[in-house]
Order: sequence, then C-alpha cells, then structure tokens
Amino acid sequence: MLPLREVLVAVDRSEASAAATRVASGLTARFGGRLRLVHVEVTGRGGRTIPGDARYLGAADDRARWDARCHARLTLGGRDEARVQIRRGEGAASEIVAAARDVGADLVVVGTNGRAGLRRVVLGSVAEAVMRTAPCPVLTVKQRPSWATDEAFASGERVAMPLRRILVGTDLFDAARRGEEMAAALAGATGAELHLAHVIEEGSRRAGGLAPPGLISEAREALSAVASRVRRAIFEAAEASGSGEPPIPVEHVHQGSAAVEIERLIDAIDPDLVVLATHGRTGLSRLALGSTAESVARSAACPVLSVRLEGSYSPEP
Repeated sequence: MLPLREVLVAVDRSEASAAATRVASGLTARFGGRLRLVHVEVTGRGGRTIPGDARYLGAADDRARWDARCHARLTLGGRDEARVQIRRGEGAASEIVAAARDVGADLVVVGTNGRAGLRRVVLGSVAEAVMRTAPCPVLTVKQRPSWATDEAFASGERVAMPLRRILVGTDLFDAARRGEEMAAALAGATGAELHLAHVIEEGSRRAGGLAPPGLISEAREALSAVASRVRRAIFEAAEASGSGEPPIPVEHVHQGSAAVEIERLIDAIDPDLVVLATHGRTGLSRLALGSTAESVARSAACPVLSVRLEGSYSPEP
C-alpha cells in the first residue's frame, strides 16, 4: 500500500485550496492516513502583522483556526475529519514546508490556479516554492481538476481521483526511482494503466534537430529496463492490495523540450495524474532542472505529483 500516514493540505480559503482539501480527503479515505490542514498568516518582515501583545496574537490565531476549520467543514460537506494548524511567518511557502517537516508529512497537497503571466507570479509562486523545497512529494491540484464533476464539488463530497491512467516522466537515472515507485504503488493499488515517458532533450541532439539513432536506441533500451522494474513493483502492489492483474506499462520515447513533450503526451493520453521528478533547487541552477515539473504543474488540467530526486538539496524558499 502507498505509505500515506500524514497528509498535509495548505489552505487559504480559496477555491483552489478547497479542491485540494477534497482531493486529499479522498486520498486518505482510500489509502489511509491522517488529514491535516495548515493555514499561514503571512507577516511583514520582523514577524509582526498587527500591533498587540501575545494575548492579542493568540486570539487572532484562534479566530483564524476557527475560520479555517469552518471552511474545511463546508468544503468536506460537514465532516470534521482534519486537524487544523495556524502558522505565522514571513513566507507562506517556508511555513508550509516547516509544517510538513514538523508533522513528518508523507504528502503535501497544494491548490493552484495555474494562471500564466503576471498574475501567476503571485498565485503560483507558493505552490512552486513548496514543490522545490518540501521534504516529501507534493501534489498540486487545480481548482477544478479535469475529471471532477460539478455535482461532487457542489455537494462537498470527497473527490477521489479515478486513476485510470498515470503518466510518469523519467530521466532514466536511479535518482528518479522514488517517483517511479510511488506511481507503481498507485497503479498496482488501483489497476491504473501506467505510461512511462522519457524525452531526449535538445542538448543531446545534433544540429539538425534529431538525436543520433544510437542515442534513441539506448534510450529505448534504458526505458525498457525501467519499465521491467516498474512492472514488478506494480504486480507486487496489486497482489498486496488484491486489485487484480494490472495492465503492462506503456513506454514513450520523444525528442524535444521535456515540458513541451510531456504536455503533448498529456493531451494525447488524458491521464488522471502526472508524476514528475524535481531536483528541488532554487535560483539559476534550477532553471533547466526544475522548470519541467513546474511548467507541467501550471498547464496540466489533472493533478501533478512532484517527487524530489533522491539526494537533491533544497535550501529555504
């Protein structure tokens, strides 16, 4: 079974965070685990938002906690199943990551509007910073996932990801195994068809725009080896959960920009979940390494699970 003992959802009383809460509730209902909500009161520099003593700030936190709990109960159709934590700090992303470390979260779920342009700089920056720096996998959820029905969102019911198809991007290195193993566990437990994709980036190709035939063959052989390993993990998960014999993984090798090719595969496959690795770096070193997961998370209509590469380092956001 997928190890989801502690699932932390970042909430801010927006439609996107309501969708994230419902999806997270569906995951904990399906795979077990405890649902926790964290709301961050962002302060100014120096840690103060309003004048007053500790009692005033404590009362403000109590009101924020009550507000977040009421919002959660409305979001979840009256169910009071989540623990609510209020944090106060200069940055929402850093406090969400700190909360994840404090509770030992196995998964952080963040809502995102996924807009482009200047508005995205503010609306999407928190989710992207959490993706880069969280100590555990991060699931980003749009305010209305592609497979969510209007009836489910209107009723406040848990929104269970159907998980008929899962798309996994891999760079074929051992460091990406964590994401592949999580996808295999999900596929085995649900019977989902798993698609493994590797993209040969521009830097590996010749001036004419195509990769040498030998490189393509090597990539296909390496992806087949990954698929064999993942297939064994899927069958083990299926046997443990009693979900029946799962489909054999489908392999895809493409050439071009990783983000563009993954987005094209999303359009062609229509997955219910995308799983991608991220190096968890910030600044200039992250532009090529982390931009694929962030770009896909912004554009994909379905949830995106970003999994830090093993051994990757993440400074504070």
